[in-house]
Amino acid sequence: MHQPGLLHLLGELKGARGISIISTAIEGSLIEKAGVQLEIERKLREHRDKHGIRGFTQVVMCEDISSALDSLLQTAGLGGLGPNTVMTAWPTSWQTNIQGAERMRQIIMSAHAFNMALILIKGHETWPV
Repeated sequence: MHQPGLLHLLGELKGARGISIISTAIEGSLIEKAGVQLEIERKLREHRDKHGIRGFTQVVMCEDISSALDSLLQTAGLGGLGPNTVMTAWPTSWQTNIQGAERMRQIIMSAHAFNMALILIKGHETWPV
């Protein structure tokens, strides 16, 4: 779990009400790394339960991270019940980490395309958890 502070904040924001979809997108081949995807989802569920958050977990693995992020936003939810907000962390070292900056741009553009609200969290790595 790269950003446990986000789950802590989510638990505080939701106040144990409503249902959340806690998800992540990872790069890789599902055929070759299905075990990795399952392990990440197991850890995500553990973190969800630790923070007392009601909801679902989802891990999407694709060959490239842009496709994974788009797939994640398109497939999240259950039938007609889908999320209306994306919460993500501001990338650390975004000035020098081109990949992090590009991912952030992709998330912003995709959230806008799906008409979702976007919550960007900066400084989460210094929060007490």
